Amino acid sequence: MNSRFFQSDNNYLKILIPIHIAPNNLSFQTIYFNNVIKALKKKIDVKIFWVTYMPNKFESKKEKDSEILDIHDFKNALEIIEKIKPNIVFAYTGGPQGQIHYSLSLASKRCNVPVVSLMTVDRLIDVKRFKYLKSNISRFFESSIPTITNENKKIFFGKGRFFIYKTLFMINTLRVLKKNYVFILNDLFNLIKAFSSTIHSLNAEYSNTLHVLDNEGMVKPLIKAGFDEKSLVVTGNPLYDKTFKKIKEVSHIERNGIPQILLITSPVVEHGTWTKQERDEAVKGMVKQFLEHSNEMNLKIKIHPSHENLSEYEKIVNEENSSIIIYREGDILDFLNQCDAVIIYDSETTASISALIARKPIVICNFQNSKKDRFLEKGLAIECTNPKKIIDAIKKSILIGIDENRIQGFVKKELFKDDGMSSERVANAILKLIHK
Repeated sequence: MNSRFFQSDNNYLKILIPIHIAPNNLSFQTIYFNNVIKALKKKIDVKIFWVTYMPNKFESKKEKDSEILDIHDFKNALEIIEKIKPNIVFAYTGGPQGQIHYSLSLASKRCNVPVVSLMTVDRLIDVKRFKYLKSNISRFFESSIPTITNENKKIFFGKGRFFIYKTLFMINTLRVLKKNYVFILNDLFNLIKAFSSTIHSLNAEYSNTLHVLDNEGMVKPLIKAGFDEKSLVVTGNPLYDKTFKKIKEVSHIERNGIPQILLITSPVVEHGTWTKQERDEAVKGMVKQFLEHSNEMNLKIKIHPSHENLSEYEKIVNEENSSIIIYREGDILDFLNQCDAVIIYDSETTASISALIARKPIVICNFQNSKKDRFLEKGLAIECTNPKKIIDAIKKSILIGIDENRIQGFVKKELFKDDGMSSERVANAILKLIHK
């Protein structure tokens, strides 16, 4: 193996994974990594070192094949690498705006440890710069942070303090790696620049050892941006392996009675693409419509399991004296299995893709009328521009149904293959890397 930290007396692969939530929480990251880890364990013994980075210190924990460490126990990323001595580090390629991942990537490269980046299709919505900056500044001073263990716990100036903490951690890493002041100031400039825009160009300066890609269409833009072609491997996205395998079970269940509708929310406020007022008015407006048409269809709400605040949604629903149930936990496939149509904010979420794979009629809430959406552009969903028209949009989506050819085309272009074997392909790419 090409890592100088590989221990010849150990017959297992040591993988370091930074993560911004508890490793046992359901999220894009935990599902993705757990699928890959499961595939790797079929081929080699693996020990995972989760490095959690959250506002509050997370309790460290040791198990037979995994260990949880907390970022607050370390002064810089080099200290983490030298303590764990991993064979592989997972880190994003986003540069300074992902302070912890960027720090670990730089420290790993200094120690000749291979860095693997998962690169999913990234289509951040092009929000007007002033609106996005204003939203980020507002969120900077918020106290509640949904990713902490207790979502109702308030931390004074929580988000801002944590942003400063992560930035100082990055600076400490740059200094211990002996980066000069020009380098550090440039990184800080890029960090501040990212604070005011959702659009970030590909930058090979932040490339890593191996990049696993969702689809073949990502290859040419990365090569054009300067990424080494040999570092790019198309695997598909392991997140959807289970969805593809369960598609027949999910999509062929017949139900009697009135349609069951599922609103799958996403952290549009937390990501700065909607304001809290826009989000609240949208949900409130839709809830009112479902109350008025309760004899025609039922609504359930499934919020993001780690990035949204359950109490905020409960407050909206309770203000309308509604008994609509809001769920935070649970497998999205189970919810899809029990619904006849889906409402989403936009198609840039994993749950949205899962709904499409599950062949569910989809309605997209474009209440701000401010963006294009790939589902709408490809005729894969119905657009609703006003909460008062949500019932009509749902009826239309159910009546039209789904276009199998369009879905198959989308899957081939965006997700590479529908064989449910993406995790295996990522695992094989990692093993090939370490055995070079």
